Amino acid sequence: MSKHEPHARCGSDAATHLPDSSIATEHVRTGKVRPSRMGRRRAFVLIAVHVLAFAHILQWKLEGRTLTPLEPSEAIYTLVDGVVNAGALVMLGSLLLTLVFGRFFCGWACHLVAVQDGCAWILKKLHLRPRPLRSRWLMLVPLGAGLYLFGWPLLVRWWAGGSAPEWRAGFTETEFWDTFPGLWLSLITFVVCGVAMVWVLGAKGFCTYACPYGGLFGVMDRFAPGRIVVNDACKGCGHCSAVCTSNVLVHAEVRDYGKVVDPGCMKCLDCVSVCPENALSFSFTSPAVLTRARRDNPACTPWSFSFAEDLILGALFIVALLVFRGLPDNTLPEAGNLYGEIALLLGVGLAALTAFVLFLTARLLRRKDVQLFGRVLKSGGRLSAGGRVVALLFLLWCAFFAHSAVVQVAMLQGELAVSATATLADSLWSGDRDALAAAAKKMSDEREAGRAAFEFAGAIGLVGDRRIEEGLAWFEALEGKHAVAAERMARVLSEHPQRQRLRFDRARLLVLSGALLEAMPEFLAAVKGAPDDAFMRAALPHLANDLYAGGFLAQAITVLEEARRISPDDLVLVSALTEARMSNGDTPGALALLEEWGKAHAFDTHLRVQRAQVLESSGRAEEALLDLARLHAETGPDEPGRGDARPAFWSSVMLGRLGRVAEADAWSALGRKRDPKLPDWRPIVNR
Repeated sequence: MSKHEPHARCGSDAATHLPDSSIATEHVRTGKVRPSRMGRRRAFVLIAVHVLAFAHILQWKLEGRTLTPLEPSEAIYTLVDGVVNAGALVMLGSLLLTLVFGRFFCGWACHLVAVQDGCAWILKKLHLRPRPLRSRWLMLVPLGAGLYLFGWPLLVRWWAGGSAPEWRAGFTETEFWDTFPGLWLSLITFVVCGVAMVWVLGAKGFCTYACPYGGLFGVMDRFAPGRIVVNDACKGCGHCSAVCTSNVLVHAEVRDYGKVVDPGCMKCLDCVSVCPENALSFSFTSPAVLTRARRDNPACTPWSFSFAEDLILGALFIVALLVFRGLPDNTLPEAGNLYGEIALLLGVGLAALTAFVLFLTARLLRRKDVQLFGRVLKSGGRLSAGGRVVALLFLLWCAFFAHSAVVQVAMLQGELAVSATATLADSLWSGDRDALAAAAKKMSDEREAGRAAFEFAGAIGLVGDRRIEEGLAWFEALEGKHAVAAERMARVLSEHPQRQRLRFDRARLLVLSGALLEAMPEFLAAVKGAPDDAFMRAALPHLANDLYAGGFLAQAITVLEEARRISPDDLVLVSALTEARMSNGDTPGALALLEEWGKAHAFDTHLRVQRAQVLESSGRAEEALLDLARLHAETGPDEPGRGDARPAFWSSVMLGRLGRVAEADAWSALGRKRDPKLPDWRPIVNR
């Protein structure tokens, strides 16, 4: 940093422990430390991890189905939906093993650690040795990100009064890549979280200031008995700290505690490998949480910033996180992440990097003398050649951040307008154009403001954003331009086919525009893509009714049959399909469907009545009447509001059709005891 760089103070005498960090730096500079034997071994293990990952992807490509991703973030779907997958088991197993062996998973199995190690190795070859920038508050970011990633879904469910999900296994997957970013976003993630963060924040910059898994592993590490320990042969040479890429002052830790207690230790064993006295080893001992210092004034982390500067860094981080990621989900749905593509890992990494860059840029502009990584960037108020390069890179990053903030503000304005006009949804989907036009006229200002905001964001954005197209399509739908809005949605779906709710809404717009046959495959594709979405499933019988009304009876049956294949246990679909087959003259098919349902499920009252109607149509009226009589007896006493009147009503209708008027009137009277408003059977029979 600069010659004014602050350092940590510990104990009552507030002694500065600068030598603990400068010893290691001096050893690195003079090249006195022998290379670690563990580096090659760890590289081999990390390469093997990547080979297995590529093999996993290849197996999915060849067979179309594979084990769910072995990515810890997949555990969020277990917490939200109750689907126990391979990623959840990896996360749980890693946490339990960390509780015993310490934080080894990061050092030996993490792909982003491999990227960071590779970047640090390249920078070393370029004679650049980035030193860690140490901030008190931002080191809490990984834990906060971890609690948000895995704790936020639970908090939202609790706040909404929801119950725990029903646990079920989901260890195989056909849409393997749906939960991962695309190629370009993956490359950007590696560049930001690897190259940029290593260069600015040190060898494990992402692990220190962004990784949510590392935050949770760090907590587990505090309770783990597996530690790097020291024996009496240690001479405090500092070689161990010199090779530690986890930014741990190993020689100071073992001197003060007899072991490494820093939760940042990833058990890479580089320090063990290079110790000239063989004084270090991995062993089981008391955990860090139960360890006291050997002396009154143990060494502390040499902070790179004063307390006040750290507060400023924290504020900058929060602002940057809001720009790149928006507000937490389920608080304000209108606020999304930048371009709708920034995942949590990348968003936290960008925010941490931006906070440091903004602060360092201000320091570079304000101070006369500035150093970074031991190199002079500014002296006597004049930038060095390297300082000019760094200043240019930092200013470009600041410009990118400012541009991103402008885009996000415009997007927020547009999405707030969408939210404000959401009350028009019922009028839109009901097809009542007059009511929609009257209501939409009152919100014309919101629509125009939202449209202008989306168009501005689209004009200045660096990449496309599906939310812009979706927002504009919404405003066009409110204006009655259903076909135009549906076409805009189709463009979004061509790039984001997994957005099933959008596909569903497009199908509804096609229905409103009269394109029933075009809507049919879209509805089916949406339900097939999200079979657990009860709202979308419930819309299929309505689509069938629209197809009936349009004269497309065969297509209506096709819709319902395909829907039932997707959701075989949906009672509403069974009932609708039974009615459709009856309307098509397929009485045996309708009866077979109900008999098939009855073998696997209990009949409810509606389906029992429906079955009786089918039996009547099959010429088995007496059998139907007997079943309705049994159902009437089973459904309660003959008192108002107590029993179900439908069995008695349909008994009266069937008896009326058979000409047995007295019996029909008797059953009608029984039905009115349960429901005084029960209609008479005669209008139905005389149609």
